[in-house]
Amino acid sequence: MNLINHYYRETSFTVTAKQGLDLIKTAFDQVKADLQSLTNRMNNAKEHCHDLQTNWAPGSFNYVMFLDRQNVQCPPSHFLVSFRLQRKGDYNNADVRYLYKCCQFML
Repeated sequence: MNLINHYYRETSFTVTAKQGLDLIKTAFDQVKADLQSLTNRMNNAKEHCHDLQTNWAPGSFNYVMFLDRQNVQCPPSHFLVSFRLQRKGDYNNADVRYLYKCCQFML
């Protein structure tokens, strides 16, 4: 619609119905072309992933309760795909950490 607004601002005469429809068609064709370009980019997108982990943190003799004590953070322009808590050993006060995966779309 910016094209139509621009046309009206730049002209001082009356636009006929056919001229108005032609402007709408031109704007619509541009939207279609932009959408097709975006579709092509998404169809060819690649995914680049990183497996990351937090530092080991002391465990406790109780159930794991404070999951926010670990800093799970993906690099800029990446998104979190998965995470899981890992124990260093099979005993109550074993150290724990998060294993997680961050990915990025490459368009």
